[in-house]
This record gives sequence, structure tokens and C-alpha cells, in this order.
Amino acid sequence: MNNNIGTEYCWIGDLYKRLGLPVLPNLIKEWEIQMKRKIKRREFTTSNAYRGAKTLQKKARSLEQLERKKWLNAKSLQHSYGTVSGDEDEESDDDSSLSTCSDPEQTLSGNAIDTFQMTVPSTSKCICGSVTHKRTSHRDCLLRKK
Repeated sequence: MNNNIGTEYCWIGDLYKRLGLPVLPNLIKEWEIQMKRKIKRREFTTSNAYRGAKTLQKKARSLEQLERKKWLNAKSLQHSYGTVSGDEDEESDDDSSLSTCSDPEQTLSGNAIDTFQMTVPSTSKCICGSVTHKRTSHRDCLLRKK
């Protein structure tokens, strides 16, 4: 550990000595273990086996990305943005674990059924029905709180 160069050199031990801190034998053993791991890792990363594994990993990742891109294009969502249609089955997924309740009255009880309303956000017109503005905060909206 006294060498200033080579595989036995550890800058932490040198720092401890310069600061006047005690260097315990357990610390020296731990530094030696870390240096062996570091050298072993460096030798492995410069080997041809590591390079081959990295290229295989990159190829596999690129194939996964292409498959994911194809799947996303096939399952692209068609946003209606306010049009009410009964075609909710178009966006069916392959996941059978996702269950949706077809009857909202089963989940709601009492007065909640009476007040339940399906609101669909629209970007083309306001809730008041006007096409000149999109929000109720607009100055021309009839539903604006004055």
C-alpha cells in the first residue's frame, strides 16, 4: 500500500496519511478488496466477451423498440374530444385483467344515481353550446358568473 503507482496504490490511504488520520488494518483489507474488484471489472470491460454481450444487448433492445413501436401504432387511440358515440369497444385491450363496469348504476347507490352525469370534455365548443368560445370564463358565455 506504500506504492504511489500501480495496482497496489490507493488514494484514500494516501489521503488518510496526509491528514494524520489512523489507517486501520481493516481499512487496508477493504481497500485491497475494492482494488481487486476494480481491476477485475476493468479487465472484463475491455474483453471481447463484454463487447459482444453489449452489441447483442443493443440489438435485442432495438428489436424490442421496433416491436413496441408497431404495437403502439396498432393500438393508437382515437380521441373523440366530445363526440358521444357508443363505440367504446374499439379500444379493447388484450389485457383481460382490466375489468370495467358496464353498468354505472351498480357502483352508485341512492341519490348518487340521480346526480350522476357523464361529462365529456369538448375542445370545439363551450358547455353553453356556443362555438365562438370554449370556456365558461369567456366574456361572451351565458353561463359565466358575473
